[in-house]
Amino acid sequence: MKNLLYIFCGLFFLSFVTSCEKDEDSAVVGCMDDAANNYDPNATVACNESNPNIDCCTYDHSHHDGDDECCSGNSTPPETYGFMRNGESTVAYDGQICRVNQAAVLMNEAFTNPNNVGMLESMIQNGTGFSISACTDQVIGNKIAASGDDPVGGSYFQGWMSAIVTDLEDNVFPTWNTAAEAGVAGLIGTRHVNAHGLEPNQAFTKGLIGAMCLDQITNKYTQPDYISGQANDPSALAPGDNDTDMEHKWDEGFGYLFGMDQLANISGLTYSASGDVLLLKYAYKLQDDGLVNVSELYDLFIEGRHAIVMEDYTTRDEAAVEIKEILDFIIMQKAVDYLRGGADGIAAGPSTDDDWAEIFHDLSEGYGFVLSLMFTDAFGYGDVADMKTILDNEGGNGFWTITPDALNTMADEIESEM
Repeated sequence: MKNLLYIFCGLFFLSFVTSCEKDEDSAVVGCMDDAANNYDPNATVACNESNPNIDCCTYDHSHHDGDDECCSGNSTPPETYGFMRNGESTVAYDGQICRVNQAAVLMNEAFTNPNNVGMLESMIQNGTGFSISACTDQVIGNKIAASGDDPVGGSYFQGWMSAIVTDLEDNVFPTWNTAAEAGVAGLIGTRHVNAHGLEPNQAFTKGLIGAMCLDQITNKYTQPDYISGQANDPSALAPGDNDTDMEHKWDEGFGYLFGMDQLANISGLTYSASGDVLLLKYAYKLQDDGLVNVSELYDLFIEGRHAIVMEDYTTRDEAAVEIKEILDFIIMQKAVDYLRGGADGIAAGPSTDDDWAEIFHDLSEGYGFVLSLMFTDAFGYGDVADMKTILDNEGGNGFWTITPDALNTMADEIESEM
């Protein structure tokens, strides 16, 4: 009987040990800080639970509470824009997700529905009329030409954008289905234009690409002088905070480009504009033309963000400069493309409303991109104001009578700065 008892106890113990081993096997213990050399993306348990990611992770240099003994080796940026601290994400840009979604609603819905007359300014300035989960109190209006890079020019620009909205409500909405003609707002082909042939929703949205996206990304959040003034000491974080000011500001810049790509900070690019109507859409368009590599832009943002974590500010600023060069190029190239497209259409001798509608569509997009040039390093307020005067063509009914030579000369001027 005793022998049977010993056998039973032995089998029970073996079963218990085996069960424990299986439980332990299901947990992956490792370094959960993706700034570390030995980061394990499959880890589910931090390798030092009492003080996560300090003693067990290795780094290029100290960036955890001054622990110089922990750090060695070379660090490699992660493959996706996902950054962790103590097992939790440090990435957040809900405000940017909100605004790029608001822009899509304005362009595709609000600006194309005459029933919204009298509501548009409040949508832009107060955020009313949207149903977007990422939004709390964010609005587009306070991010138009708002970086402070050129306060005087920015103020004039804000006036230009407000004038487009006012013209839409006062002149285009009331004649929504009336035939357009030179000097008269209305419908031509499938395009709703003002008296000058300008599509307000196209001009406003393309202007927003420079005035909000480009300006906030490159003239503010990733701009070396600005971001150098942000705090970046993880050991000084307030209770409940998990990211430094510098990390967050860089994230906000990232959001103005990739905010509509819902997986960009989780599993990587989804390789589509994902409904974006702003800068990301046109980055992909130029990628299709072989002129831009969106993955390169994505990697530069990762590189800069990782450099912030590693306190490598030289690499951070180098990434910022490259981002600026590529994004400026996108604005300039699309301005050239649309101006030349309009010039070619006019030179071909349009004979139908549909012909004119396509010309006006190209020139309306080009108009917005020309306005956006003000936020590149190549052109200032004065340059853009002069180009705007030519495109407005006040004495000749705007796009109805503008010449191919005027458009191509402007395109040449832009191209000379690329």
